[in-house]
Amino acid sequence: MIAADADVTITPAVELALGNCVEFFANHTDMKISVAMWDISLAKGIDDLVSRLYVPQVTALVG
Repeated sequence: MIAADADVTITPAVELALGNCVEFFANHTDMKISVAMWDISLAKGIDDLVSRLYVPQVTALVG
């Protein structure tokens, strides 16, 4: 599971990094890939999100 910071939806560099990461693992491994997403108003990073007892939305991308 990949959990990029929530600003992935508004910061092109973060969006590009997430896309590159997913593409690499999809092309070079047989791993199942999921992405965790959440509203940026809840938290920026996954660490802050779970410390506030929220659960991200998880979407399977590959596998």
